[in-house]
Amino acid sequence: MIVKPRQSPQYKVNSPKPKLSALSITYCGGCGYEPRAEALAFAIGREFGIRVELHKTVGGLFEIDAGQERIFSKMLLGRFPHDGEIIDILKARYSAVNSKSADEIIREQLLNMADRQKREGDSGQCQQTS
Repeated sequence: MIVKPRQSPQYKVNSPKPKLSALSITYCGGCGYEPRAEALAFAIGREFGIRVELHKTVGGLFEIDAGQERIFSKMLLGRFPHDGEIIDILKARYSAVNSKSADEIIREQLLNMADRQKREGDSGQCQQTS
């Protein structure tokens, strides 16, 4: 009897891409991040034809979530997204054809974060106290 190994769902080839529906940006209002969040929400809405929810908070946050998945974190990376970076991540994650996977983009971000922190010594934390 030949037993085939079970294939994990995360490694399935040709699995359908998830549909982009709910996207939210959580940002620090006290740090003055609102214009940046609004501009990004507009660019995402224009590119994908979806409405992006904006959530104002404190603590230096600039976090972007697609449904239950965090796709960008300023707190984790210690920086804001580069121009076009979030659009590239969303296209990689939710488009049928892409050149670089979202996991590859995120892996590059994490590797670059350590280098940046070594060079600048920046914690990426909010300087506001309330």
